[in-house]
Amino acid sequence: MHNYGLSNNIRAQVNFYIVIASVISSYILNEFVQYIIGSWDIPCLTVVVSLALVYKIYSWLWNNHIWKYKIVSKITNIPNFTGVWKGNGISSYEENGSRKEYSINIEINQNFNDISIHLRANDSESESTFAYVRNEDILHKVLYYGYKNKRHDLKDMQFHDGTTTLKIISENKIEGFYYTSREPQTKGYFNLKKIY
Repeated sequence: MHNYGLSNNIRAQVNFYIVIASVISSYILNEFVQYIIGSWDIPCLTVVVSLALVYKIYSWLWNNHIWKYKIVSKITNIPNFTGVWKGNGISSYEENGSRKEYSINIEINQNFNDISIHLRANDSESESTFAYVRNEDILHKVLYYGYKNKRHDLKDMQFHDGTTTLKIISENKIEGFYYTSREPQTKGYFNLKKIY
């Protein structure tokens, strides 16, 4: 997985609130622990609930779970692309005088800070190298990502880079467009439905 950019500064705002919650929680937990230990009357035993530990726990919970809840996602305005998406595409590459059609499968793993996109098509697969989510208040949320592609066909070992744009049409539908750096350059589009 790699980091992805956002078109707003929501991560800094979320981090600020996690720090505030960590300070308050750490203080309350320390007071509670001191109250319990104080009743044991053991003067040399002191327990301090670390602010860093509380912060790490809250950050992990937010990064991996809390941000995905629909109500939280609406507040942060970060779409959740996680899932397996399947569909069909059409390339500008021509075979026997017609544009090439292909089936496509994209698996996206995402948390609040990181993302990975793995695409499988009929004769190649690719991995994302960078990503950016355009999440300001627009009609459709958009994920832009760059990728490295490798072909399954050993006769044509032309590895290439490319860029893809994924646009969320509905909760279970994405439209995409891509272009490649290969020679000759190809481009295409596809429609995907979320399988799970």
